[in-house]
Amino acid sequence: MIDNILFIVLVVFVFLIGINYNKEGFQTQPDDLYQTEPIKSLTKKLNEYLQALTSSIGIMVSTIETNITSMVNEKLDWIKGCTGCVKFCGKEPYWGTCSREDCVPKVGGGEHCTTTEYGCWQTRDNCGPKLPEWKCDGNPTGFSIPSPPTGWTGISKRSC
Repeated sequence: MIDNILFIVLVVFVFLIGINYNKEGFQTQPDDLYQTEPIKSLTKKLNEYLQALTSSIGIMVSTIETNITSMVNEKLDWIKGCTGCVKFCGKEPYWGTCSREDCVPKVGGGEHCTTTEYGCWQTRDNCGPKLPEWKCDGNPTGFSIPSPPTGWTGISKRSC
């Protein structure tokens, strides 16, 4: 019976000492209660690896972004270089007013003249609206070359 009591006292004594001291004999800090050196070392290495990985991903994303921006700008510059403006100029027919003078001899000499106005087709120099033009080989999908105005004569194509 005394052996059992001594055993229990010894277990309690070891338990109390074990709570306050770790196996190296140093006082245990609350934050380090469950941390051992291998766990600390592994955690440090994982944090370093994660930082390096995050940095590598940032560099990779930046490089991809720069490449995409460069490709888009190149394509945009090419498109701007291929686009232009054209207008057609020539003689435009229009419905205008013409006049005719009719003269009749008077009795006693001289003439009596009257002017008659009527509608007629006339032409004038004019240029049509500014139209888009594709200057590079091969038209883009859906683009057709603008045609000159119908009914005009002496048409020439001019850049805007």
